Amino acid sequence: GRGLSQSDELAMTTQLLSKFYLFTARPVDISCVKMFARAVKPRTIAKGDYVTRKGDPGGTMYFVCEGTCAACIAGEHLEMLTKGHCFGEIALLNMVKSMAKGVSRAVASTENTRTADIVAVEDSKLFELDVDVAKGLLRISPNVLMTLEDTVKRRNLSVQQKINKDFSGGHGGPRCASYPERPFERSSTDPDPSKSGRAASAQSSSVASSSGSSFT
Repeated sequence: GRGLSQSDELAMTTQLLSKFYLFTARPVDISCVKMFARAVKPRTIAKGDYVTRKGDPGGTMYFVCEGTCAACIAGEHLEMLTKGHCFGEIALLNMVKSMAKGVSRAVASTENTRTADIVAVEDSKLFELDVDVAKGLLRISPNVLMTLEDTVKRRNLSVQQKINKDFSGGHGGPRCASYPERPFERSSTDPDPSKSGRAASAQSSSVASSSGSSFT
């Protein structure tokens, strides 16, 4: 028949994720990677569509499997996010910690909003990980959690250094292109993230290990 079986898709997704820094920085058993592979949802983002907007509620992080996205603040370009990069983990990790203290998802998401616009500069394929499943997986995956925490610290520092450098002295870095208002993120009237974007099939190509670059 046409298409891949569920077991084949799971194997391909597991292989893709296993190449990301989140799973290579410390020893992570392939069975653990497979649990994350079952949890992520494929997303296809068209060129010019926003994945997240600054100020949006948090709640998901993304793995770039194919294509390129740009991180921008106030139109200033911060970083290109390419195959092998992640983004969105800052808000997700902060939400996981808040929810562990009994804070509801609704409250936690408004307290941990996105700090940058992420826009696809070419057609891109992503995996989306939602906080509701991430919080359980991170509890039983200490090495992944530690790498995530390290990545967040490094990302917060590099973003602040970039902002201080580019936005001080009255001049900024390169400008981001202006894109039409075609946000990929769910709207306030559609809280179900599974209804946003277009589904993408898992890709079998290898993803180069990255330094865990990402934005909230």
